[in-house]
Amino acid sequence: MHTSEADMAYEIWEMQTGNLVASFSHEQDALALVRDAVEAHGETYVETLALVHEDEVSDSTTVATSHELIKQARTRPNSLNERSRLLVLPALFAA
Repeated sequence: MHTSEADMAYEIWEMQTGNLVASFSHEQDALALVRDAVEAHGETYVETLALVHEDEVSDSTTVATSHELIKQARTRPNSLNERSRLLVLPALFAA
């Protein structure tokens, strides 16, 4: 069976509430959201987030949480366009 990126998702989860914050086709886009949140609000704002990879058969694997997630977000390249980031970032923890 051929696996495409469209069959996979990189999700940002808020660990304390169990809420899905956002889902992306590409890992670097998910990391860009975290990086932008850190830049806008500081590290404390994202310490309860996790990056989870869901594969083509819906098996989930935690990629990184908390400080490791922040570290990865700062060191990985950014591909998410400015308009997309501005649409998602303000609603990160909206009630």
